[in-house]
Amino acid sequence: QPSEKSLDNFYSRDYFKKDSDSFGYKNYIQMERSLNNEAERKISFVKKFSKRSSTLLDVGAGLGNFAVCASYNGFKVEILDRSKWAVGYVKKNFNIEGYVSTLYESTLPEAKFDIVTVWDVIEHLTNPLLGFKTLNMLLKRSGFLFLTTPNIDSIDSKILGKRWYGFKKIPEHVVYFSPSPIRLFAKRAGFEVLEIKNWGFVR
Repeated sequence: QPSEKSLDNFYSRDYFKKDSDSFGYKNYIQMERSLNNEAERKISFVKKFSKRSSTLLDVGAGLGNFAVCASYNGFKVEILDRSKWAVGYVKKNFNIEGYVSTLYESTLPEAKFDIVTVWDVIEHLTNPLLGFKTLNMLLKRSGFLFLTTPNIDSIDSKILGKRWYGFKKIPEHVVYFSPSPIRLFAKRAGFEVLEIKNWGFVR
């Protein structure tokens, strides 16, 4: 497992725009169209469970595509990311406040949010159970957690093997899930699991 210090260095500005294929994104900003389309799909799903005036925390927000979409849809949005550069970018460009933090720090607010979204984040956590417990702490008692993560038991992972997308993201991805451990971790952290479904990315 990588150290937390090495991960802090890893998720710098270079993670979002660089010249290498070794990690991160060649140019996250150039992916704006597909990321915005995906954000619209996700907020449509979230709205089935919540009111538009709800408080929402987007964890692992990147450069804010989903957070901005949620804000436009009437949610009161904040973000959380361990990348100081990313949080600063979102604040400067979209006036959305955020926390520079991991999910392991006790300084985060308790029971503040109606909704917490965690899109493709938990596979980056070195201590996912503690991460799940922190996510529960951030939510109000009646709140909802929404998350996505690569499914190591999916058909594409079995067909592609070591060429599977989830493995290609090593060393960013440090742990892998299938539905069963998702249920286990969530329940051990105090959540009631309402639904697990295939999602997929649509361009």
